[in-house]
Amino acid sequence: MAKKVVDIKKTRIKISAFLFLTAIFALIVRLGYIQIVAGPTYSQEAMKQQYKDTVIYPMRGIIYDRTGKELAVSVPKNDLWIEPDNVKDSEKDATIETLSKILEIDKEEIKKSLSSGKKRFALAKNIDSDKVKKIREAKISGIWFEQSSRRYYPYGKFASYVIGHVSNENVGLAGVEASFNTYLKGIPGREIFIKDARNREISTNSLSYNEPVNGRNLILTIDEVIQHHMERAVEQALVDNNAKRVIAIAMDPQTGDILGMVSKPDYDPNDSRTPLYPLFQEKIDAALSDEEKLKELYTMWRNPAVNDIYEPGSPFKVVTASAALEEGLVYPEEWFNDIGYTEVAGRKIKNWTSKPFGSITFTKAVEQSVNSTFIQIAQRLGAQKFTEYITAFGFGKPTGIALPGEGVGMQYTVSKMGPVELATTSFGQSISVTPIQMVSAISAVANDGKLMKPRIVKEVTDENGEIVESFEPEVVKRAVSKTTADQMLAIMESVVANGSGSATKIDGYRIGGKTGTAQKVIDGKYQSGYYIASFSAVAPIEDPQVALLVIVDEPKGASYFGSTVSGPVVRQIMQDILRYLGVKPNAQAVIENNDSKVVIPEIRNRKYSEVAIELEKLGIGHVLDAQQEIDTSGIVIDSFPKPGDKVPQGSSVMLYIGSSTDETIIMPDLSGKTVKEVTELLKNMGLEFTPVGSGKAVKQMPSAGTMVKKGNMASVEFE
Repeated sequence: MAKKVVDIKKTRIKISAFLFLTAIFALIVRLGYIQIVAGPTYSQEAMKQQYKDTVIYPMRGIIYDRTGKELAVSVPKNDLWIEPDNVKDSEKDATIETLSKILEIDKEEIKKSLSSGKKRFALAKNIDSDKVKKIREAKISGIWFEQSSRRYYPYGKFASYVIGHVSNENVGLAGVEASFNTYLKGIPGREIFIKDARNREISTNSLSYNEPVNGRNLILTIDEVIQHHMERAVEQALVDNNAKRVIAIAMDPQTGDILGMVSKPDYDPNDSRTPLYPLFQEKIDAALSDEEKLKELYTMWRNPAVNDIYEPGSPFKVVTASAALEEGLVYPEEWFNDIGYTEVAGRKIKNWTSKPFGSITFTKAVEQSVNSTFIQIAQRLGAQKFTEYITAFGFGKPTGIALPGEGVGMQYTVSKMGPVELATTSFGQSISVTPIQMVSAISAVANDGKLMKPRIVKEVTDENGEIVESFEPEVVKRAVSKTTADQMLAIMESVVANGSGSATKIDGYRIGGKTGTAQKVIDGKYQSGYYIASFSAVAPIEDPQVALLVIVDEPKGASYFGSTVSGPVVRQIMQDILRYLGVKPNAQAVIENNDSKVVIPEIRNRKYSEVAIELEKLGIGHVLDAQQEIDTSGIVIDSFPKPGDKVPQGSSVMLYIGSSTDETIIMPDLSGKTVKEVTELLKNMGLEFTPVGSGKAVKQMPSAGTMVKKGNMASVEFE
């Protein structure tokens, strides 16, 4: 019996030992598995819990206008993230209370978010620095800030098609934001640090830190002042003519620089998905799916001045005329006979008016935009030669402007250009071009016949303003000789002085231009009542500084002719640009165009000695106010009549002279300027300044042109 008990004990000991050894072996195997086989996996999991890897987003580069004004900037962005599991239950009520008060978010909304079951979520985005500071001081567990930047456009919808906009991830979607995204975006950095169970940093030094590289800056060819003048004129033209769209492009013909590019209706890049005009709103509202809505949004973001094509109409006659002059197939005073129409291959092609012009010189035919004359000179050129010149002026291929989605246009090849197609192309019908192609061609005539590549970006700079890449003016091709270009400019000047372009006359300046009224093709047919009114212009003729194209699509006012619809817009824009550029009036032009009347130039705030000489050259005398003590070494502080007024040649202007040490100055026009710009301007002039509101200046006191003393207080309202 005793032996049996002993055997049982031995058996139990053996079994226990076996089980114990088996357990030890299993633990060793498991430990080996964890350490050797699954070691890398668990190591990664541990690192995820112990280390926080944060992407440090770079600041996107700044976009400047040609004078250094900021058109697009990046501002710091702080997003608040919460991990509910790391917020202590005992602290939840206090956390909700604190965050609700600082962020001005409803308590119930925060409570609901914390109970949503999400491991982490962004409670608030774009938090300003003051609120970030308050939240950090509250030392709340389970939260952290993700720092990045957001894009801001100080001028709102200003030049939106040129500048473009970015996505929520700071990727360029339109304009130079898209075409120069590689330059602007920068390179992200990275930081790794140790964190505790509540997601708080517990190490004062980062284990790894790679500093981000901020994006490069762009300096555009756009001039903020010129662009603002153009935007105001185009917006007014859109309203006055109840038009579908209005486009304007101003180019420096000598460099190809785009000084201004406007298309209305447009959008605000600060809120790129919200339509500002019925044209876009109606189509987006009618979209039946998210895909259709996105398609309409991309349509709203298209730049019509670069992406869209249209039939140019009569401005294209400049190309036809230049080709014929270059080939010696016509001369300005050659006579033609017009009977009101021309028959080509059995088809009667009419002029814009049914009344025959009879015997008319080539110059007069351009002035009056006579189609029959252009058909004849195109027939002299022939399809082969005419097509060569169309190509030489840059049509049928992209101009190469650094903006996305540039259109190419459509034209007949030599093999498909029959007699009728040759005839209609001669006056800008049955050929499609982009606005940027058209203004480039006009600029070629103004640039001694040399076609320039349109330039929208001048330079790329780093954070310190050092130039890292420069885009120099580029001659694409010589379209015609200087002699031909000069002849064509003289004819274009005659169009304004004596022909259909008279609405663009500007006192004191020699302007050249060509009107255009093209019937639109809708559903494959020319539709009555649908027109494109356009006008191309160059000024001043003696030394062209600006080439300008204005297109009014589907005007629905009292007129639809380019001369009466687009001409006044060209006049307003060109006048503003020439004055801003400091182009002085041409006295001879004033005398010829204004019955011997002379425009008084801007003479205020200038030395009396200089003003006296300039007035003498213009044939204007001057007298001084005898009631004040005169300091002839001083400056002109005012005049009567005022600068800009017309006076008969030989008449005199009353000048009011201030001492060279006089503290009186003329209050400038501040409208449209930002708070920063007004502050700098008035500070430089010695005036105190009180701003009211924010945005752009809409009202000022004293008013523009008022004589004020240095040290006086100016009040400016902004909206």
